[in-house]
Amino acid sequence: MHIVFYFLSWTALFFITIGDLILAILRLILMSLLTVTFSLLRLIATAGKQVKHLGIRAPSAALHPPLLATKKKAPKRTRKNPSAAFFPSPIWLKLRYFLVGFLFSFIFLFLPLIFLIFLQELPHPSELTTRQIPQTTKIFDRNGILLYEIYASQNRTLVPLSAIPKHLQLATLAIEDKNFYKHPGFDLTSIIRALKENNEAGMILQGGSTITQQLIKSSMLSPEQHVTRKIKEIILAFWTERIYSKDQILEMYFNQVPYG
Repeated sequence: MHIVFYFLSWTALFFITIGDLILAILRLILMSLLTVTFSLLRLIATAGKQVKHLGIRAPSAALHPPLLATKKKAPKRTRKNPSAAFFPSPIWLKLRYFLVGFLFSFIFLFLPLIFLIFLQELPHPSELTTRQIPQTTKIFDRNGILLYEIYASQNRTLVPLSAIPKHLQLATLAIEDKNFYKHPGFDLTSIIRALKENNEAGMILQGGSTITQQLIKSSMLSPEQHVTRKIKEIILAFWTERIYSKDQILEMYFNQVPYG
């Protein structure tokens, strides 16, 4: 069941994600198709001219004078159809082969290539642990008493998950992502529910983001509300769950996402 769910999710993402890249590739393919069509029409016209020029030259009267009484009519020589040499199969059959080859190349060559280019533009989830996270500078006296805390916009001190109260963890999961330990990084049910609510309200009220998606959006992506950014967020969330454990992601969420 999970395999089918992953397959359907990736298929949906695959065909929704491409966006502007697919439009550019389709323009290129359309131009190539028009070029091939014009070349095929030119080949047909050239073949037709060659067929008209082909023929059997009549015998010269000077070399073969006509016979009087004993002349017998020579049997008519049947000319082979020259079009068979140029077109051994019907045009519609060639066009059918061309369309099949075009669809095969588009599905198994162009779409994977576009998806690969799209993945190369995404940041790597390893940046969640390798990037420099701004923390509060604390100044203590010689007896270990805190004197000052210096920070810019966020008062942050990194702590392990074990230092965070269990009640706070459970409350966060109940409010933000009750299926956190069950989904693969994104919750398809929550996304569909959010789309339905936003469509009924006529405005964006919720995004259906999981805790992993919120971590990705806050740490690696921009906060813009756009379909392309949402798709990147889902892909990176799925990718992140393949690298880190659930507890590691929850710990990074508490330490990196603004809370309170």
